[in-house]
Amino acid sequence: MTREEIAREIIELLDEDCFGLWEIGWRLGGTLGMSSTEIQSEVAEVIHSLVQSGAVEAYTLDQPGGSMKPLMALDQAIDLRERAAWDVPAPGNPQIWLALPADGEG
Repeated sequence: MTREEIAREIIELLDEDCFGLWEIGWRLGGTLGMSSTEIQSEVAEVIHSLVQSGAVEAYTLDQPGGSMKPLMALDQAIDLRERAAWDVPAPGNPQIWLALPADGEG
């Protein structure tokens, strides 16, 4: 699957609602038949590009039930290729959420 196809799948998914990174991993793993290793490398790069271009917005949540804070760009400290970024939220794991821009410019 090409990066363009992966990007299209992510955009279509986010057109429904915002999703946590782990949920996107589950969906892409099932829909596209990608392994967790493929998701953590290929998809991480696609998400990075989508966020950098403004097509997708990224948020972080410091604790369950807390408020989401926008990430203007994915911080270098949050490496999307790290397994913890894709795990179900737990204390110490970064919670990264993705959404389409509210103004529809993405």
